[in-house]
Amino acid sequence: MNRVLIRVIGAPLLLAGLALCVYADHSRGTTTAVKVLIACFAAISFHELCAMGRLKGLRPAEGLGLVLILGSWTHMVGLTWAYDELVPLALGPLFLIALALLLVLNARSFGPSDAGFTSFCVAYISLLLFIPVDNRDFIPVWNSWLLFLVATNKGSDMAAYGIGKLIGRHKMAPTISPNKTWEGAAAGLVAGTSLGVLCLRSWPYVSWWDSPRPPDSLGLQIVLASCVTVAAQLGDLVKSAIKRWAGVKDSGRFLPEFGGALDMIDSFILSAPVAYLLLRFIRLSN
Repeated sequence: MNRVLIRVIGAPLLLAGLALCVYADHSRGTTTAVKVLIACFAAISFHELCAMGRLKGLRPAEGLGLVLILGSWTHMVGLTWAYDELVPLALGPLFLIALALLLVLNARSFGPSDAGFTSFCVAYISLLLFIPVDNRDFIPVWNSWLLFLVATNKGSDMAAYGIGKLIGRHKMAPTISPNKTWEGAAAGLVAGTSLGVLCLRSWPYVSWWDSPRPPDSLGLQIVLASCVTVAAQLGDLVKSAIKRWAGVKDSGRFLPEFGGALDMIDSFILSAPVAYLLLRFIRLSN
């Protein structure tokens, strides 16, 4: 089957899978299914990054990094009942101490470059955990948050891919991702921003809810959606740079024609923290 056709058909199917998780959560009044899905993608993406590092001769501490990522996830989704305030303060220092011990106790097979690459992979993938941060258990707000992220990320991705294939002429980053064009990026920016603004306009207002909520101003909503869309496109380029460094076409073999798990969620890694921090900043400014 043609690669373009697979992407055109496959993207809605993947979104349908996410929608199924959202529906399962909605029917039970929880957010568990989507949060577990995020944790699975984070763990698999971290494994793919470590595998790419091994191709370059590095030996990342994959098990240690995975423990930190999943530990951070349990805190962000509210599963650490005891010592709740201590967990985020302790995870980072404990991880660095463990890396230091590995450098001392396993000096022959684990060096500073391995420790540095492990730290980068953990920090990079942990940005994905901004999606479930604040433990949004109020379903209408949680659904709006997810819809906004999916609309800006995947709306931009599909528009950039389609328009880039049709009329793309000017290469955006030829040394990193030769197939990306400025025409596609512009189309993605318009699509992602437009869909994002539509989501922000329909965001439920709840006066007692302490979660970040979008501004009322249309101008600020356009700025917010466009910044998140640009962050999504930058996330895609970062992943492409890592794959180019490792000398691989896909981050893994999670799904045919889509590549690995990292290939599917790369844009969310940067866009989720940007969206969350901008919403927080706007909330504090008002």
